[in-house]
Parts: sequence; C-alpha cells; structure tokens
Amino acid sequence: MQDVFTHRLPPFQNVTKSCIVYFYKKHGLMTKRKKTFRWVLFWLILIIGISDGIRYLRPEGKKEKIEVGKNVVTTTGAKKIILAYNAWGGIVPGSIDFLHKVFIPSSYPCNLCRLTYGIFVMKKEWKYFLDPLPYQKVFLHKDEVRKKYEPVDFPLPAILLSDSAHTKVLMSAAEINSVHSLDSLILIVKNKLAEN
Repeated sequence: MQDVFTHRLPPFQNVTKSCIVYFYKKHGLMTKRKKTFRWVLFWLILIIGISDGIRYLRPEGKKEKIEVGKNVVTTTGAKKIILAYNAWGGIVPGSIDFLHKVFIPSSYPCNLCRLTYGIFVMKKEWKYFLDPLPYQKVFLHKDEVRKKYEPVDFPLPAILLSDSAHTKVLMSAAEINSVHSLDSLILIVKNKLAEN
C-alpha cells in the first residue's frame, strides 16, 4: 500500500510545491496561463505599436521657418517659448531614448534633456524658472520639430521664441551643448531674454 502512494507523488523534495506543480500539469492550468500571458503580451505590443504609429500619420500642415540671427521676434512681442529637444517622441522611441539617457549618459545627444530633466520628470529648478515666464511653453521632440519647422535638418537641441508670424533662435544647439550645469543654463536664458 505504501508503494502506491509514493508512486503517485511527483518526484520532488518539497511536497507542497510538488503537489501544486503536479496539480497544474495534470489539469493543464500551466499551459492556459502561458497562453493567456502570450495573448496579453501580443495585444499590448500591438496597441502600443499602433498608438505610436498614429502620431506619424497625422498631416503635417504648413511649416514655420526658423530664422537664425534675425531680430524679427522681440521678447515683448513673443507669445511662445519653444523647447526643442534632440530626442524622439512616442512610446517606443521615447523608451529607447530613456534607456540611452540612463545607461549611457555620456553619449546622450540631448544636452537640454540631460540638464533640465531627471530620470523621469522635469527638474524643480527648471520648472520654477519656466513657470513665471510670460510665454506659452511648448515642448517638442525631434520628430515634432521636423513636422512643424523648416529647415528639417535644423540642429537640436534649441530654445526658440515665436510670435504668431515668426520664429527665431534664442539659444542654439552649440550654445546649449557648451553649458555644463542647469544654473548656467538658467542664467544664460535669463540674460538672452533680457537682451531681446
């Protein structure tokens, strides 16, 4: 009689664990969970891919020209300050950019992102600097800048000023890339806004 009971038990040392695994295998619950997990993962990837792709299918509309070195926009006449980041938008490209920023920060191409954002959110000092400015704040990724502005190969990152008719560079990519701290960036932007 004892041989019959030991024969039915699966050959694992931990009886509790082995009974649960034996039960799952016997009734096919392990495979049902795997199938459910695979379907959920498939639909999740599909939904993310479609929602990320939709942003690239939108019509472009009329592009504004970025005017370099011209004083067509003054600080008093400007309505928008545009922060153009050298990073891709969207879920998938944004995730890849995020991983690049976290794991290989020395080769990350967007100094404006590196200076003004922590790992997940905007740094408080930068937020407190931007909030009282009398402009509408517009944050654009590389793909959005290419859709809205000319020339398409405009060097990023950049900080732009815009009124309803013109857009001009407040701080170019070369200037932003030469800055090494957030305090310096805030001081330079303050001085440039005071000059115009």
